[in-house]
Amino acid sequence: MNDEFAKMVGQFESLDALREDVKKTIIRDKETKERQRWELEIIDRIIKKSTIGELPEMLIHSELHKMIHELEHDVSGQGMKFDDYLQSIKKTKDDLEKEFRPRAIKRIQTAIILRTIADKEQITISDDELEKELQSQEQKYQGNEEVLKQVRTEEFRDYMTTMMRSRKVFELFGGKDPNKVV
Repeated sequence: MNDEFAKMVGQFESLDALREDVKKTIIRDKETKERQRWELEIIDRIIKKSTIGELPEMLIHSELHKMIHELEHDVSGQGMKFDDYLQSIKKTKDDLEKEFRPRAIKRIQTAIILRTIADKEQITISDDELEKELQSQEQKYQGNEEVLKQVRTEEFRDYMTTMMRSRKVFELFGGKDPNKVV
């Protein structure tokens, strides 16, 4: 590996620049994984202490449908047919639904908890904040017309608002030890 290799791999002037970019990417990935681990730990503790009660079967079924659809989208994005994928893992959609059920329930519980905290704390997303995030998404997916069309849909705006409110909920906890949060 040398400077020529770095130029060939990407828009890097030197091998040192490539190494620095790889280092930053690794650090960013580790920070993201740690933040996700921390958020999941907080949510797990809140779920254990909460009394959400029995979830309607229709809600669970809807979440399972969404999860299967997300998987289908991911599989097709990799150029594979979903039926071929199912054959390769030797499972049916029903098998996946049974396997995904605990995660679907947890996703619903998480959404309820985050929405409840956001409402209680009166966390809102301003039009300016949302617009800034949508512009960021458009820059991120520049050149991918299929994704760019979706960025300005009402459904995506609602999704981004929910995600941004959830981020603000976690900011309330400010990196505190999950053992001391709940």
